[in-house]
Amino acid sequence: MPTIGRNTFFNLIALGFNLLSGITTSILITRGLGPAQYGTYSLIAWLFTPFNLVIERGVFTTTAKFIAELEGRQKHAIGNALFFFLFILQTLAGIFFGVLLVLFSFPLAALFGHPEIQPYFRLVGYWMPLAICAGGLRARLAGLQRYDLASIVSILSSCFNVLGTLWILVAGSGVQSLAWLIAANGLVQVVLFAGMVWNQNNWKHLEWVPWSLVQRILRFYGGIFLTIPFDAVIWLRSETFFLSRYSPASQMGYYSLASMIATVLVTTLPSALSGVLMPALSSQFGSRQPEAMQQVYRRATKYIAWVCIPTGLGMAAIANLAIKLSYGESYSPVIPVLQILLIANVITALSGPGSAHFLALGKPFYAIFWQAPIAALDLWLSYQLVPGYGAIGAATANATGQILGVLSGTVYLVIFARLRVPVKELAKIFASAVVVSLIAYITTLLIPNWFGLSVGILFALALYLPTLMIFHAISADDWMAIVPFTDRCPGSLGVTLKRLVISLRAAYIRSARLENRKKGWIG
Repeated sequence: MPTIGRNTFFNLIALGFNLLSGITTSILITRGLGPAQYGTYSLIAWLFTPFNLVIERGVFTTTAKFIAELEGRQKHAIGNALFFFLFILQTLAGIFFGVLLVLFSFPLAALFGHPEIQPYFRLVGYWMPLAICAGGLRARLAGLQRYDLASIVSILSSCFNVLGTLWILVAGSGVQSLAWLIAANGLVQVVLFAGMVWNQNNWKHLEWVPWSLVQRILRFYGGIFLTIPFDAVIWLRSETFFLSRYSPASQMGYYSLASMIATVLVTTLPSALSGVLMPALSSQFGSRQPEAMQQVYRRATKYIAWVCIPTGLGMAAIANLAIKLSYGESYSPVIPVLQILLIANVITALSGPGSAHFLALGKPFYAIFWQAPIAALDLWLSYQLVPGYGAIGAATANATGQILGVLSGTVYLVIFARLRVPVKELAKIFASAVVVSLIAYITTLLIPNWFGLSVGILFALALYLPTLMIFHAISADDWMAIVPFTDRCPGSLGVTLKRLVISLRAAYIRSARLENRKKGWIG
């Protein structure tokens, strides 16, 4: 697992910057625009998300999977040629669909009941070829498992986004300029990724891509694109469409803000690990290592649970005070919406390793058998709940779809891929998270201000590791898996952390031996 650990480290740094960027820009934009204008902005920003899904699932996943698989088989020259083939094909497709969006911008805006957003559909059309180019280039680095280079681009892009948002709000330019900033960020990513990819490859070594591989890619593409519409309904806030038709703009703002916070806090950091798994698992699939794939799945699920379960439960516990202090009393309706979405996002984050395993097997088409009925249920719930309950109804429909989607996919992997879900380990982590979340909640009740919020979070963080140890949610192998990360810390900090981890591992082993002896005496 050294490559996975190394890539997770760099991906964690990049996603940490994305987390800070997301939270910072959300506070700047919500306070700068207010609930009504922010609702309009959130609708415009949401227009980009379905096409982002096409890029992530169709462009990034396909390119990264097959390049990583070829790298695992040491067929580098074919991998170079395959990248050229897919990059040209995907870019042409991006231009084609971008032109269609520009031509049909008016009827699409009318469908949403907001003719004033027609210019933004055209903007999405201009942005799409750039975003597809950036996705293909990023996938090349992911296929080579060079997340260190991809993280540099991500960090620079995040900084550009924050500085651009700040400049626009100070200048008083408003929603239109913020939308153009999204498109400009796509251009920045294309330039940066292109430079990284060009310097990484020996383009003189190319071989013809075998027709059998092309057929596999086309079948994979077909499966991906058949499932994308259902993915969009379940995972990409399709409820925003119903909010735009049946609710005030402020309700769209509340739902969008809650969704952004839940996604950033709960799924961003775990995706640092799950995001690198698909190329790594594809490489193991290419080199025929099924047992290694099983081990990666179990350990990755457990490590993600360490982060996402306490983050989701803890934020749900302190959401009332945190939202009022950070965004103001006018955003209080966000609180129950956020609490619903936090729970759903915890379950979604835990499914990351399973999703990576499923895609690495190369049979995405099978997902349609459970995604189609769940997507239909999601749309029906949105239609029933949104007109009467607004953002809360949208969150309920979204959470139901996500939870059912995760459970269905997990059942498939357990039955057909023989994956073993670490249920006992997850239960121990959940119990630990409940304890520290209650501590944070009680602290914020007793001290309802910034000081109390800070103290509650710090108490929870300080007590989380001891609580995990009390519930035996960390094994001796887990401690050893942490050691490589301490080696990457600078100077004396790395040495100190490494000694601390080794000492804690030794203490855990002594405690486990003592407990086993007591059980033996009782027996």
